[in-house]
Amino acid sequence: MPATVSIREQAVAARSASRQLQGLSSAARAELLNRIADALVANEPAILRENQADIDAAVAAHCEPALLNRLALKPGKIAQLADGARQIAAMEEPIAKPLSKMEVADGRAFHSHN
Repeated sequence: MPATVSIREQAVAARSASRQLQGLSSAARAELLNRIADALVANEPAILRENQADIDAAVAAHCEPALLNRLALKPGKIAQLADGARQIAAMEEPIAKPLSKMEVADGRAFHSHN
């Protein structure tokens, strides 16, 4: 997103994207996560360049060393993020899966879903 987009606009866009993701099939969500993982790996040099630019700007703005430390991507971080996305993609689908069932009366049950 361009730097001129407000935090509120980003939040609204994130909510909209979340609703779109909920409407996808399990296979489509898994495919999307795998594509995200592939894109992270493929774009690692550009991500690291932009991260360095952010660090340089933070140094110029005299940010605290602790903040600079959190901002800096450590070696292997991109691969770790990609692996995490792939692990989530491989997980069993949790959406609309029954979490619990409790019989509340003879022949009547309460089902809890996520």
